[in-house]
Amino acid sequence: MHIKSKWTTYIGVFMLIGCSLIGCGQSGAISEDELSALLSCGPKAKITLPTHPTTYEADIKPLLNKHCNGCHRAGGNAPFTFDTYTKAFALKSILARVTKTRQMPPWAPADCCNAYLKERRLHADEIATIQAWVQQGAPQGTPRTEVPQRKTTQTLRKDVVLKMPAPFQPTRKFGVSELRCFILDWPFKEKRFVTGFSVTPGNPKLVHHILVHIIPPEHVNSYQVMDGKDGRQGWDCYGQGVDLRKGVGIGGWAPGIEDVNYPKGIGIPIEPGSKIMINMHYDMSQGDGVDQTSIAFRLEKHVERMAYNFAVSHPQWVLTDGMKIEANAPMTRHHVRMDVNAVLGKDLLTLYAINLHMHERGKRGSVVLERADGTKECLLHIPDFPFLWQETYYLQHPITLHPGDKIYLECRWDHSASNQPVVEGKRVQSKTIGWGTDQEMCSAFVLLAEGAAS
Repeated sequence: MHIKSKWTTYIGVFMLIGCSLIGCGQSGAISEDELSALLSCGPKAKITLPTHPTTYEADIKPLLNKHCNGCHRAGGNAPFTFDTYTKAFALKSILARVTKTRQMPPWAPADCCNAYLKERRLHADEIATIQAWVQQGAPQGTPRTEVPQRKTTQTLRKDVVLKMPAPFQPTRKFGVSELRCFILDWPFKEKRFVTGFSVTPGNPKLVHHILVHIIPPEHVNSYQVMDGKDGRQGWDCYGQGVDLRKGVGIGGWAPGIEDVNYPKGIGIPIEPGSKIMINMHYDMSQGDGVDQTSIAFRLEKHVERMAYNFAVSHPQWVLTDGMKIEANAPMTRHHVRMDVNAVLGKDLLTLYAINLHMHERGKRGSVVLERADGTKECLLHIPDFPFLWQETYYLQHPITLHPGDKIYLECRWDHSASNQPVVEGKRVQSKTIGWGTDQEMCSAFVLLAEGAAS
């Protein structure tokens, strides 16, 4: 099979192969006891407050630089900053409360499922340090003559930089948010492989997060007809913004994330005539403004191993009403299993990263690797799904998928009347829904490459 037809429509491929191969169906969901066992890693570390004096300059400022100031900085998209002692002191009670409850920094995955690169989760001793500082009266301490700056990993080679065609002013559509998609021209006349990317928000106060997709040449027209149809640049873009059968995900960006570098030697192919689509989540909680975001790519003409950003989902959800969610139902559960090796025709695959996608009614999601021998490994579990904080999580230790292994995906939704989204100031009425960009979704986007993990 020609490579292009493989990577452009993976979900279409498994739809044609059928449920017998991917093991889809509603029976055989992983039980709560099984899931609890997968999430067990012993007792949680106790938060024991240090007895020694704790100061802003010596203890708190380094923590804020490391974990918080990617967003809470001048020009960032957070509503306040911690960049001086005076500001941190004024917010000390809030800081102590939201870090103790782990509301901040925002980090959705469960503690004991797996380990991920660039985790924003605070360790117990770091939470204890903040608690002790506040209890001790939040003293400043002796200012340092040279303040360590937040470390950056921005090392991406920028082979091409694409920019939104024109400045855009978002409007409040979903509360204080708007989700809008834009098409960017791809300039190359020969195949290239994307091996990394970097986002530069045009207005950091507005840009909450971005999803990036490749639109293959054969599907460009179906997206271009939507561009500007309502008299504004781009088009309304709820959810992923892309039909899973007509696009390939590259990855996502949110404040605090620097360059995204794929693991060495792998790359996602992009054909001549393709387009780049960016799905922008604008947040106007700090006021209105104009944005013109740009995105840079690192490219190679050849890679050692081709990468796949594969969508794990259920063909019956996409093509029929198989993912029905009844009106006013406080809990609905759907799941699917997929033999990704069989679908792609590969003996060995390496799994590097996972993105779990639902919409605003999403409540909980799990991605589990079920080995051919019956053992299970937790890949990603999000106990309280954050629609506005969807990310791609890169495994600290990539995993090899062998023949017969299956990826299990489960999504749960709260479709009760009180959990409906607010659109243009009005709460949506609960009604029976299913799969759709304007309804709900359940997908796990997994970054794979040919061969075993090294």
